[in-house]
Amino acid sequence: NVFVYDAFIAALNNGDEWLKEMNKYVYENKLYLKDFLEKNIPSMKYHFGDATYLAWVDVSQITDDGYKFCEYLKDNFKVYFSYGEEYGKSFKGFIRINLATSRKNVIEGLNRLLKGVKDFKK
Repeated sequence: NVFVYDAFIAALNNGDEWLKEMNKYVYENKLYLKDFLEKNIPSMKYHFGDATYLAWVDVSQITDDGYKFCEYLKDNFKVYFSYGEEYGKSFKGFIRINLATSRKNVIEGLNRLLKGVKDFKK
């Protein structure tokens, strides 16, 4: 695409403030996730790296089948998370949540997750 080159140069030369604000926003989404899980689903433990917008959430106290759990959430609560095993055996028991989105989406997704967890446990 002919526009990619100009956009790339503009981002390199003028993107510092945007990047700073974006990193802050994603960090605040991480804090929201942390607070939400601690208050509502304390059996789920979260892990996120400093250089990523992804959270890895341990669901092993809820299920031993992350794929089944993610499919259940998608089919019944219209929220999609990646199951850990998709990324290798060492990620079994985890789901992956993308936090590089609007706070509104994070809130909605986590509320659907909460409803899904309650229903899945039945």
